[in-house]
Amino acid sequence: MADKEDFAPAALMAGLAAEMEKEAGPCGPLPPALPLADIETMPALFQVRELYDQHAEDIARALRDGAEVPPLLVLRAGRRVIVIDGHHRLEAHRLAGKLAAVPVVGFEGTLREAVLEACARNSVTKLPMTAGERQDAAWRYVCLGVGSKAQIAKASGSSTATVARMREVAKRLGPEAFETRSWWHAMRLDREAERGDQTEEDRLVWIEATAQRYADTMARTFGKKLTGNAEIAARAMAIHFGRRLESVVQHLGEWLPDEREGDY
Repeated sequence: MADKEDFAPAALMAGLAAEMEKEAGPCGPLPPALPLADIETMPALFQVRELYDQHAEDIARALRDGAEVPPLLVLRAGRRVIVIDGHHRLEAHRLAGKLAAVPVVGFEGTLREAVLEACARNSVTKLPMTAGERQDAAWRYVCLGVGSKAQIAKASGSSTATVARMREVAKRLGPEAFETRSWWHAMRLDREAERGDQTEEDRLVWIEATAQRYADTMARTFGKKLTGNAEIAARAMAIHFGRRLESVVQHLGEWLPDEREGDY
């Protein structure tokens, strides 16, 4: 059975903390830009959502057209530089292939603060975090033991009541908590939580988890056949849903992206 030392984010965090302590001597200030090859990512700690190819390509297109995007927020860990916020921008710079060096700004704070900051920054970006992403981030922080209840709630966008419930579930699950893939998975494992009244946040997480499974099935079945032809996709939905299509269209409106120009 796994324990905290086997929990991948915890192991990464411990290793990174050891490196930072070992290389605690002065390394000098970060330059305003760094070569792409010198910038690392550590998704298990700092990337709270999957990369969306289309969003990265949109930013890359803007870069090719001469637009400027905000610098990456990075953490200096000895001689290593790791992205805290800006994973889509980093990928966009790679896609654009125009810059020999990428603008960066160093994070002033501890490793624990950096982990929380990664989530806090993502909750105010052009791609707002879904309910599932917010709660999975909060659950990860609970398992890591990073931050107070209020700090985790603020960083993830979850309620303090939800974070308190996560702590109770983690305590009941014990080492099994570190084997969970998500907060929804943790709730399914915890029979006491499963028997309890479902909160609105829990309902949204259930919707997100179920929708993701359906989306994965569609991706395996159709590949890019639907995403590559919106007209056919729309007609297929109309045939499938029939009289319920109007209700589906109303809910689709909730997921239309906020196209705020210049927000990267």
